[in-house]
Amino acid sequence: MKSFNLQSAPSGSKDLALQLGSYIAKRAAASIDSRSRFVLAVSGGSLPVALASALKAAEEAGIPLSTEKWYILYADERLVEEGHAESNHKGLETNVYALPFWKAPKENIFQINYALVGDPTQCAVDYESRIRNLCIEGNTKVVSVDLVLLGMGPDGHTASLFPGHPLLNETSLLIAPIIDSPKPPSCRITFTYPLLSSARDVAFVAYGAGKAEMLQRILAEAEGLDKISEIENVTLPSARVKPSSGYCTWFVCNDAAKLLADVM
Repeated sequence: MKSFNLQSAPSGSKDLALQLGSYIAKRAAASIDSRSRFVLAVSGGSLPVALASALKAAEEAGIPLSTEKWYILYADERLVEEGHAESNHKGLETNVYALPFWKAPKENIFQINYALVGDPTQCAVDYESRIRNLCIEGNTKVVSVDLVLLGMGPDGHTASLFPGHPLLNETSLLIAPIIDSPKPPSCRITFTYPLLSSARDVAFVAYGAGKAEMLQRILAEAEGLDKISEIENVTLPSARVKPSSGYCTWFVCNDAAKLLADVM
């Protein structure tokens, strides 16, 4: 079985947004039906805009979105002051939380503790504690997010997990601080692989011809996960993500997918 599920549509078409919106709506409905809530973790970059477009497309298509029971986490966050334009929270606040049909209460939005932005370690500890309290699975002590929505950088990074960084080998922390991000700002907190691996589902969004070569490399490496004994042999952070479902779903435009014939 492939380690990924690929969904593609013509570049610039409304189908791209509707595919993603329908997928999120279905995952949300299933989670609410079984657990009375939907916990969605979102990374930054271009994702807030893509998520807003997806939700609008779903709403316009008449797909139910019961956002009152949604909880939002940040798969990574820049340690900047509250309201800063570079924060992932600000990106979602501007694009998603401003949607007219968005109904999730403010207490369901898990921001970082801005009083701790000067102390990345304590900020990460605080965020992990709050996520554990929300997402722990009964007596199993497994912390599981319903869906993590990620992007993919030009170097293959995802969330704030960068190629060659020691955090790629973190095995105990669910949320880790990073003070030397190669992409500014340098101080952040991020989901680690233990938390990504326990997620029920993970979806990536990659749009644009500029993502084609890296997407080809990532999916080729991801395909080898079942064939190699040590995950350290996988060099690209995005390729190392494998949730409890056993595969990631990729939403890509045709331009980004143009080099994928060899890995399909």
